[in-house]
Amino acid sequence: LETEGRRKLKEKNLDALFANDVSERDAGMESSRNCGVLLLKGGKRSTFPVQEKATLAHGLWDELWDAGLASPKRRG
Repeated sequence: LETEGRRKLKEKNLDALFANDVSERDAGMESSRNCGVLLLKGGKRSTFPVQEKATLAHGLWDELWDAGLASPKRRG
């Protein structure tokens, strides 16, 4: 998962990418919960365990903010 995420991050010249395992039970598209790993261009990674998507979104935003990739206008 992380290897593929790093490949996409580089290939698409992204600053950040959130990779999640679509086969994860009780998380993902058909669930109110998700988990995965946030990969940043500089090599930093942050793992997010299974949690409610709203909680995950706030955690992702906080990590992006700390990396200088988020604007205060976007947090709701």
